[in-house]
Amino acid sequence: MQLDSVDSPGAKLVLLYLTEHGPCTPRQLADELDEPLLTILAVLNTLCRDELVERDDGRIRLTD
Repeated sequence: MQLDSVDSPGAKLVLLYLTEHGPCTPRQLADELDEPLLTILAVLNTLCRDELVERDDGRIRLTD
């Protein structure tokens, strides 16, 4: 994972969280990072588009 290639502080925070804690739901991310769910969903859409994370059975995980 290349954090340097990510500009958004929110995206970096999500990536760091997933690195430390592993796959989780968007709701878990929102709760743990104390961010609105809609904000997390927008960040996740961008990260999915950039192929840095993927959705797997309702959970978000880092791509291999």
